Amino acid sequence: MNSARRSFVLFLVYAAIGFGLVVTPYVDREFVGAFVQLIAAISGGLIDLFGGSVVVMGAALQAPANNFAVLVDNGCSGLEATILVIAATLAFPTSWKFHLIGAAICSLAILGVNLLRVISLFYIGQYSREWFDWAHLYAWDVLIMIDGLVAYALWIRFVRAREGGADARA
Repeated sequence: MNSARRSFVLFLVYAAIGFGLVVTPYVDREFVGAFVQLIAAISGGLIDLFGGSVVVMGAALQAPANNFAVLVDNGCSGLEATILVIAATLAFPTSWKFHLIGAAICSLAILGVNLLRVISLFYIGQYSREWFDWAHLYAWDVLIMIDGLVAYALWIRFVRAREGGADARA
C-alpha cells in the first residue's frame, strides 16, 4: 500500500475511533458533558474579564439584560473538528513526537477559535435572531473547518521543514 493510501486509511480508522468514542454513552456523559460545560465556563469568564455581563448555568450562557441564552451543546463544542484534525495528524507519515505536537497545536487552534465562536454567538443572538442563525449554522461551521485546515497545513509545513533539516544534516 502506498503512503497516501495508507495515510487515508489510517485517517478513516482514527476518525472512526474518535467519533465512536464520543458517541458512547459513558464518554458522552462523563467527558463530552464536562467538556461543553468547561467551554461555557471559559467563555463566560472571558466575557466577564472584558466587561460583559453573563450568567453561566452549566453549559448555558445567559445575558441578564434580556435573558437571551446560548447553550453550548455537543455539536457546538469544536469536538468534531478536533477529532478530524487529530485523526489527520496521526495519519500523516511522521514521528510520534510530531504527531503529538500536531495534535496538540491543531486542537488548541480549533478550540481557541471555538471560544470566539461561542462568545460571538452570545452577543450576536442578543441583537438579531436572523444573524445568530446565519452565524451559527453557516459562518462559524465553515470558519472552524478552515481554521482546522490552516492549522493542519501549517503543521505539515513545520514537519517537512524539521524533517528536511534533519535529513540535510545527516
